[in-house]
Amino acid sequence: MTQDFETQIKEKTDNQLSEIYLNANDYQPEFIKLVELELLNRNIPIDSLNFIKAKKEAISDETLAIGVQGNHYWIMASFLACLFGGIGGIVAGYIYAYSMHKNANDVEFYYYNESTRKYGKWMLVVGCSILGLILLSKIV
Repeated sequence: MTQDFETQIKEKTDNQLSEIYLNANDYQPEFIKLVELELLNRNIPIDSLNFIKAKKEAISDETLAIGVQGNHYWIMASFLACLFGGIGGIVAGYIYAYSMHKNANDVEFYYYNESTRKYGKWMLVVGCSILGLILLSKIV
């Protein structure tokens, strides 16, 4: 397998090898080690690539920390589902409020931005309250 990697790497241009090195998370560790060796053999400065890589990861982490804005139409539909005691609205509220994902360094970030998470928490409160009232009215 190492022989196959070496053959593939020798055929790559300097720019292709630099891109592979900068996006190391998309490749196998053995492949990245061989890419690094080839970059050094071609006298391409690894330090500058490491600097670019660090800046790229910092920007990515900042973007992940901000989170994604939820779709306004789906948020409204989920609120309507909550108002009618729908479990779907409660599930959507939970997803909007608490969904998380990890970056390449296994640091967790909320998937949605703060505004969407607030809507999700309100969906949970409203949906659970109305569902509770509906269940209570069926019992009584």
